[in-house]
Amino acid sequence: MEGRIKAVEEKVPIGAAEVKALFGKGSSIVAGCVVTEGRLQRGAYIEVRRNRKKVVFEGALASLRRVKDDVSVVDEGTECGVGAEVRTGQGAGREVLHACTLRTQRVAAMAQARAQRC
Repeated sequence: MEGRIKAVEEKVPIGAAEVKALFGKGSSIVAGCVVTEGRLQRGAYIEVRRNRKKVVFEGALASLRRVKDDVSVVDEGTECGVGAEVRTGQGAGREVLHACTLRTQRVAAMAQARAQRC
């Protein structure tokens, strides 16, 4: 029964960062960011928002660098370079990265509870 239940995806926020500058040309753009709350983690799902409202990009955080070193986690208050397939217009100061993890839950009790509510 567990295998037939649809997966439930839940976004759990783990951090946010503000874009300070954009570097590079074409498809290899790196965003210079400052982590404002929580942390950024490589592979985490990110949303890039312009003016804290409009979502410009959604996807995985591809690369994360701190002072020329590849790192897996960057904590609050530190600067880092974020690489993702983000193609934004003006960028610096107007965009905020929101990092979150996606959790998948497959529990038969949850599916039965939802079916009873409907």
